[in-house]
Amino acid sequence: MEKEKIIWPSYEYDFREKSRDWFWAVGITALSIAAISLLFANIFFAIFIILAGTTIMITANRPPKIIDFEISDKGIRIDEVVYPYTELHSFWVEDNKFSVPKLLVRSERLIAHILVIPIETDVVNAKDVREYIGQFLPEETLYEPLSKRVMESLGF
Repeated sequence: MEKEKIIWPSYEYDFREKSRDWFWAVGITALSIAAISLLFANIFFAIFIILAGTTIMITANRPPKIIDFEISDKGIRIDEVVYPYTELHSFWVEDNKFSVPKLLVRSERLIAHILVIPIETDVVNAKDVREYIGQFLPEETLYEPLSKRVMESLGF
C-alpha cells in the first residue's frame, strides 16, 4: 500500500438522548447505594457515589465532539494521544453488516487495554485500514470489552 497515512474524523462516542426515566434510574440507584453504604458506616463511599451519580447526570447530555483518528507508520493517533506501535500488540477489524466497522487494537496500557476505534466508511474503507495496519501489527481476533458493551446498552 502506497499511502503515507490514513486519517478520518468520527464522533468520540455514539450519542443517545437520555429520557427522564434514565435520569430517575441513575439518581435512585446512586441514592440507594449511598444509603446502603451509610448503613455500613462508610461515609466516604456514600459521598463518592453521590458525586459520581451527579457527575454522570450532568455530563449525560453532552454532545460528542468530532475527533480525528490517524494511522501512520509511527503509530495510531486518537485526537492528541499517540500510541506508538511499540506499545501495541495486535489488531482486529470488526466489520459486520449490523454495526459500524471498528478497529480494535490491543495495547500494553492497563486502563485502555483494548482501543475501540470506529471506522467511518463514508471516509475510509475498512479493508484499507486492515491492509495498512497489517504492515505494522499482527492480526488477532479481538472482541470489544464486555464493560464497554454493557455501558453502551445502559445508555452511558
